[in-house]
Amino acid sequence: MKQFRGYDIICYTDDEIHRALEEGFDPNTFKGGGKPLNITPLIHSILFNRLSVFQLLIKYGADPNKTDIFEDTILHYASIHNLVDFLHVILRYGCVADSLNAKGYTPLRGAIFYHADDCIIPLLDAGAKISNVKDITIPDDLIILVQKRNQLKRKIVLFLALSKKTKAVHKDLLSTISKMIWELRDREEEESPEKKLKK
Repeated sequence: MKQFRGYDIICYTDDEIHRALEEGFDPNTFKGGGKPLNITPLIHSILFNRLSVFQLLIKYGADPNKTDIFEDTILHYASIHNLVDFLHVILRYGCVADSLNAKGYTPLRGAIFYHADDCIIPLLDAGAKISNVKDITIPDDLIILVQKRNQLKRKIVLFLALSKKTKAVHKDLLSTISKMIWELRDREEEESPEKKLKK
């Protein structure tokens, strides 16, 4: 199977990339000059905000769990850059939420470290565990959020078991409650005396 050359993902239109894939170009490899970072076409599609190309690559067999030289997945990249729209799509295609890179860091760790707040709740909803985050101090408000989510989750599971609701309802309800807790945290922070003094 042929390989992509250099930066084909950012140099060509969707139609041209589509034709290349039709002709047998390998969606999992990237052959080009410079330092061999093993940055896959999927990773390039994220870095250059080409969601349509991302979906094309997946359609033609690109592996969402394939890593670069540092063992970062596309989920690590999306989390670090706070690309929440990509993150939702990536998770639908089966990327492992708690995948570890060469340093043992998870996408959730990247989201916390780089203050990519929009990505934190979707990662938690996808099964990422705060206990797998290492080498950084977890903010207190995030620990409280996770504790509240876990308490609510247990109550929701019990409620749904009694009312025989579906798992889909459980997931949607948990996600909605998580967002409400996070928004409440932002509101409390905005109304804090320290913030008012700064104004």
